Amino acid sequence: MVKTIIFDFDGTLADSFPLVLKVQQKVARKFGYKVIFYDLGLREKRFVDILKEEGELRSNLSLLRFLSRFQRAFDEVVEEIRLFSGFQELLHELNVVRGFELGLLSTNISHHSLEHIEHVLARENVLQYFSFLRHASVFVGKKYALRGILKERNLSPKDVLYVGDEVDDFFSCRRVGISFVGVGWGVHSKAFLERSGVKKVILKREDLLKILK
Repeated sequence: MVKTIIFDFDGTLADSFPLVLKVQQKVARKFGYKVIFYDLGLREKRFVDILKEEGELRSNLSLLRFLSRFQRAFDEVVEEIRLFSGFQELLHELNVVRGFELGLLSTNISHHSLEHIEHVLARENVLQYFSFLRHASVFVGKKYALRGILKERNLSPKDVLYVGDEVDDFFSCRRVGISFVGVGWGVHSKAFLERSGVKKVILKREDLLKILK
């Protein structure tokens, strides 16, 4: 039985993908990288892979240099981050009404990730619903962070449900044995999530309540 629900931040709770592209374009123009524009094909690829497709970002060193520049630029747009509509009501229902423990695990790549996430959640009046906020490296993924959360909170994998929008999160959960629900409004499309092996993908916030009945 699920006791704890862990949410991803970017693309799941927060409508931040347009900002990611905005910052990428700014950094690209300033430092001479290829500018990435939105098209549906972006929802079928990992963002790091998109960057690596560019010749100047194929080495780990060049990618690290780009991400450092990206982080500094992303710090400047934190105030523009907004949650998707309907989450204030959903989080209240899950935590206060139904009694689930809620947590958050993110690979947000701003310089002060958790500080910024906490600020956004407080501004959106939902911080009080979360028992813990955690961060994982975008290069390492969330597998080790998930195992750490299980140990820290004395949970077994079957006690936990993870809600996210990217296939990497699904792979991390699968390795740890945690159930995963994909969301179709984030970075990766419903079709891409399903082709990658995700069994449950929701398209509306309220669909999560139906899964948890």
